[in-house]
Amino acid sequence: MRPISCSVEWYEGYANDPVLQIVVDRIPNAEEFRYERKDGLWFAEKDGYVRFFSWNGPGNEEGHCGRCYPIKTIEGEEVTLRGPWSSRSGVMNKYFNPQSLDISVKTEDDVHTCWCAGHVTLLFALEAIKLCEEPIELVVKESHGEYIFVPRKIIS
Repeated sequence: MRPISCSVEWYEGYANDPVLQIVVDRIPNAEEFRYERKDGLWFAEKDGYVRFFSWNGPGNEEGHCGRCYPIKTIEGEEVTLRGPWSSRSGVMNKYFNPQSLDISVKTEDDVHTCWCAGHVTLLFALEAIKLCEEPIELVVKESHGEYIFVPRKIIS
């Protein structure tokens, strides 16, 4: 996966944090990821793209309407997560490396469709922002005891 272009949705006039919008050549398929587990958190990274879930097993199966997600661990074990919950990069950054951030993403083949929620490593995002038309940087922001990476305009 490589970045093709990058922009920022600034959400001017709203309380939302700005979000990177990255167009990529491809998004890795779900089967390509190998998950690491810490407590009830599951984290995987492939070519800069990040996927994660929160799931503790039976009794915690109401997320994603109970949908089953077959995954493989970094040890090669096949596990099915039934009804896992999604999470956010701020939570994952407390427990896993590489560090990641929430973004909006689409592939270059989907230029006329809407953006989808996604997550990339900090290093991937730092490469992508080099493609922005305006100079930006990523700054660390504390949010609810977690830290996230947020785009900010570089003022010359």
